[in-house]
Amino acid sequence: MEVSFLLSLPQGLRVERIEPQGDLLAIAVVSVRPSSCCPLCDQASSQVHSQYQRTLRDVPCGGRKVVFHLSVRKFFCRTPDCARKIFTEKP
Repeated sequence: MEVSFLLSLPQGLRVERIEPQGDLLAIAVVSVRPSSCCPLCDQASSQVHSQYQRTLRDVPCGGRKVVFHLSVRKFFCRTPDCARKIFTEKP
């Protein structure tokens, strides 16, 4: 069974690794979507500008604190008349 399903992750997100670290459970999550839509013009883009990491904390599991390390990408909006040139994908 897919670990992403057990964690109720949104479609398009995948668990890359799970690392128990003492009283902490670190879970690395990445997006596997090929593109994302600009929030202003709603046009899909697959041209990645950059990526960064967000850290999310969740309720304890099995006596361990849970931390998600989510890799988030930024995309170029290629619609010429759109005011947003770079946007961040929605997890």
